[in-house]
Amino acid sequence: MIESYQGKEQSFGVNLNLAIVRLSCEEGCVKVIEMARRLGVTADTVRFYTRIKILKPGKNKTNGYREYSESDYNRLRFALSARQLGFSVEDIQEILNHADKKKSPCPTVRRLIEHRLNETEQRFAETQQLRERMQQAAIEWSQKPDKVPTGDMICHLIEEFAQ
Repeated sequence: MIESYQGKEQSFGVNLNLAIVRLSCEEGCVKVIEMARRLGVTADTVRFYTRIKILKPGKNKTNGYREYSESDYNRLRFALSARQLGFSVEDIQEILNHADKKKSPCPTVRRLIEHRLNETEQRFAETQQLRERMQQAAIEWSQKPDKVPTGDMICHLIEEFAQ
């Protein structure tokens, strides 16, 4: 039903996209649990993306339940894919903002992925340094005796290593 009215808003002089989603909810929308099941996530995940306004479900007039459209499904599927690539929630909101304005989000996506990649490279380098310190500590500590805490020291292994 949604596809059959796409592009007809000009002839009616109104934006039918929202109206179409609302009308189609009677037959095609799903509740939180079903949306979560379809995407393999928890209901709390769906609620989170609703709370931060990435999803904009309608409300069933008879029972007040939120109803998610196919558009909501596509947006959440996109958001989950973007998260798997390391994009932040703020990044996703920025990307969707471009798309919602009918602008290509691709330049923004390229810029953001470069930024996220640089951050990941930095964290990776820091993690490698930490790993090396941990390995060194394990080697040194394997040769040291156990000691009970004193008033000045809790664990001599850590306190002597940190100096």
